[in-house]
Amino acid sequence: MKTYSPSCQKLFKCVAILSCLWLAFLNPTFTGSVLRSGSVPSSDNVPNGIQQHALHLTPSQKCLGYQLKTISDTTSGLKGKLTLIGDGCHAFDEDIVDLTVEVVYETENRLHVHIYDTAKAQFQIPIEVFPLPTDFNSSAKDHTGLAFEYSNDGPFEFWIRRTDGSGEIIFDTRKFPIIFEKQYLQISSHLPENANIYGLGEYISSSGFRRDPYNTTQTFWTRDAPNPVNENEYGVHPVYYEHRLGKPNHSSGSKSHAVFIKNSHGMDILLRKGMIEYRAIGGTLDFYFFAGPTPTASIEQYVQLVGLPQLSPYWAFGFHLLRWGYKTLEQTRENVRKMRQANIPLEVQWNDIDYMLDYRNFELASDKSNRFPVNEMKEFISELHTNHQYYIPIIDAGIHKVDPKNQTDIYDVYSRGAALNTFLHNPDGSEYIGKVWPGYTVFPDWFANNTQKWWTEAFRNFSETQLVSGLLDHMNIAFCKLHQRIWLDMNEPSSFCEGSCGSHAFLSDVNPGSVLPGQIGNSVEDHPEGHNSSFSGRSGNPATSPSRAKARLEGRRPSLHMQKRDIITSMNESVPESKPSEASDQDLNLPGYAIHNGEGALNVKTVSVNATHANGLKVYHTHNLWGHMEAIATHKALLEVHPNRRPFIVSRSTFASGGRKTAHWLGDNYSTWKSMRYSIQGVLQFQAFGIPMVGPDTCGFEGNSNEELCNRWMMLSAFYPFYRNHNTLEAISQEPYVWPSVAQASRTAIHIRYKLLPYFYSEMAKASLTGTPPIKALFWEFPDDPSLVSNDKQFMFGHSILVSPVLEPNTSTLKAQLPGGDKVTWRDWYTLDPVTVGAGSEVTLSAPLSHINLHIRGGSILLMHLVPAYTTYETQQGPFELLVTLDRQETATAKIYVDDGHSYTPESAWLDFEAGNRSLTGRKRKEFKINQRLERITLVGVKRSEEGDKSQRFFKLNGRPINPSESKNGTILVFDKLELDLNTYWNLTWN
Repeated sequence: MKTYSPSCQKLFKCVAILSCLWLAFLNPTFTGSVLRSGSVPSSDNVPNGIQQHALHLTPSQKCLGYQLKTISDTTSGLKGKLTLIGDGCHAFDEDIVDLTVEVVYETENRLHVHIYDTAKAQFQIPIEVFPLPTDFNSSAKDHTGLAFEYSNDGPFEFWIRRTDGSGEIIFDTRKFPIIFEKQYLQISSHLPENANIYGLGEYISSSGFRRDPYNTTQTFWTRDAPNPVNENEYGVHPVYYEHRLGKPNHSSGSKSHAVFIKNSHGMDILLRKGMIEYRAIGGTLDFYFFAGPTPTASIEQYVQLVGLPQLSPYWAFGFHLLRWGYKTLEQTRENVRKMRQANIPLEVQWNDIDYMLDYRNFELASDKSNRFPVNEMKEFISELHTNHQYYIPIIDAGIHKVDPKNQTDIYDVYSRGAALNTFLHNPDGSEYIGKVWPGYTVFPDWFANNTQKWWTEAFRNFSETQLVSGLLDHMNIAFCKLHQRIWLDMNEPSSFCEGSCGSHAFLSDVNPGSVLPGQIGNSVEDHPEGHNSSFSGRSGNPATSPSRAKARLEGRRPSLHMQKRDIITSMNESVPESKPSEASDQDLNLPGYAIHNGEGALNVKTVSVNATHANGLKVYHTHNLWGHMEAIATHKALLEVHPNRRPFIVSRSTFASGGRKTAHWLGDNYSTWKSMRYSIQGVLQFQAFGIPMVGPDTCGFEGNSNEELCNRWMMLSAFYPFYRNHNTLEAISQEPYVWPSVAQASRTAIHIRYKLLPYFYSEMAKASLTGTPPIKALFWEFPDDPSLVSNDKQFMFGHSILVSPVLEPNTSTLKAQLPGGDKVTWRDWYTLDPVTVGAGSEVTLSAPLSHINLHIRGGSILLMHLVPAYTTYETQQGPFELLVTLDRQETATAKIYVDDGHSYTPESAWLDFEAGNRSLTGRKRKEFKINQRLERITLVGVKRSEEGDKSQRFFKLNGRPINPSESKNGTILVFDKLELDLNTYWNLTWN
């Protein structure tokens, strides 16, 4: 095993670039890429590392693509045969001669175009791994919003056009020949000038949520990398959204659409001036086009294709807390006690890998160290459940490899898996061995027949023997609650060897062989930008010197120490329709075209791509699916262990459609203001990917946080769907009770969050029912406003709540946009007063420490908990209140979803609230019974009577006179002690 230093890696890149320049000097047509028709080069492709093979074309060679030989109508679209023109492109491989193009009008707003090798030798994602809807609309072909058009006057070209009369073309391959080789596929489309492109993840873009349309190279290869900027990281979601603004004084208005390619292979997608280009190293060209035409409709249509996300249980919207470094159960317990002593609500206590015996999955550290003794763990978890709190442990991807020469090395999880043949293998049939925290490891093969059985057994045994209370009266509660939730980490999958560690390598030392954070020579000294160490030392108190507020460089990588999940030391019954014919191992590890993987070669810091599944597939084809398939298997296991309990899984690696099974956190970020800002684009991305339950490591993971940063971040994250504070090993403590101002900010933010939980939960339910994103970029709600297309410093939770956080140090004011002009009234959350917006939409807001600006949109009705409590369960036991903020026409509406909060297939109901014509009504649809009463109604925006006297206005509740208990200027009215039954119709009227 050999490790190259960063300086060596840079040297390799320089050598590769110089090699390309020399080839270009010798051969003017060489671009390091693929040539278009007429030898016009496509966008630049600088070789990454040393794996790029040179491409030699002479000036006489043309890359012409394919000719359409036959085409015919089908019941739902078209089907045709394509044949290679001439000798082909020979870009990086031999061109495949015969292709099939199949067009299916699946719905009125979704068009499927699939170009594949007629022999079906190329890998396609099995339906068991990526289920797709089959209930197509039979009339979609005749009522389509998108039309497939093509030309065979020369090379085959196609384009997708809107049928709404605008004639707008959303995808256009003309002048871009298709290249289809075994290990290299290329297709390109024209884009408008300065296109508004979003999506394409998982990715942190220096340009922000809106992608740079002139210089983006997005790589799709799941990778264990702590939040790098402009590089590939944990997940793969090859879908983009384009928003085209309407022209001034033009009737058509703004429109959005989406494009998704279903391909699990390594891939680059490039944005250059006027074009988008796809470069995949395998698979097929399997495209879906979505008509929109609004941003939200485009997202809904994509999510309805890949799979609606599972609604998380109600308790999962509480506050979660952990760190890497709770080294004993007592430290974990003490944290729970301190949170309660500080009166900061804690819903879920987690443990990182500290709880494991020698970092082995499914085993507690209850050995001689007795750090997490089994019986005390059972008592601890039982105590949490008694207090309506929860516990979540981590599970890593690698399974400790038992050393057969060591009789004391006993690990039933491995032994049982080996006996059932559930692990990946080398091409020679031996176990594939990598290296993770426990040392040498093996990796589950999710395609093997017995893997699901083994995985379910592991979860069942873990809970029954180690984590569930042995007391009979607690058994059922603890058992069902534990089997709802797990944290899946390192599942890109991550491995610390470059490729295989060797066929016969066995564990001799449980230490991974590198220096952990906090160990001698590897102290954690990084602090946020603006941190004044001379003033506060290592304690993390806020910097106070404005002159130093921006002194630190942003975006730097951590010091050269071994970080968690960033180190290197040198489905069952899922059988694809066809097995690809394999290239040599050399061609798999070093394919002709080098995607821009941030690690260089494909097998660095992960399982080697020539590792083999039980069905003969190589990881080359399935690498990007590994974490996704683990989530599927885990979801099945949790449901099998306890049916009809809604699982809660948080996975680091995700793939398109992952929201059906898992939530996601944004990975190992940094304790910096820049990282906090990036969290907004990350959360917005995953709304568009159909994984709405998402959030960052609040206060930052890598490095030391400080009081000011953590104060602002705890308030910001309270308005993300997933709310968790997580910290690295040996960094200073950043639990919310550590600093007084952070404790107060946390109490304030969590109080608001828990008050709004019925609204939050309902918005998340809409995502699970229709794909509607709960967190929204401002332009998704106001698509005709060009000033909003790059705003990723604010966001909306649902239709009604606008969140405007402070994202930089040493400031007490904030510039924000309150969009909508004179059509929208925005009210301050805290005072309910309207905010005056002058010309444009930008305002300056007061933003002292421990305050976050929230605004309510006029026309909103919010169902809220009247009195937030310490846990979500206790909060739910109290009554509701209704906040009605009328718009300028004195109207407002809301549809609120309710269920029991935990069942997998729950009974549910909808509450419809409507205000207008001087009345407010409420009614319930469906039979689910709501036990809580409606105690209070606050009516905001009622126009004053001509006399301006409250006594001149009369109110009736269900026909009986009622007077408000409070009134502010006659426009904000509070009605208390109502005890309304939400299961029945009711109405409030006024004159």
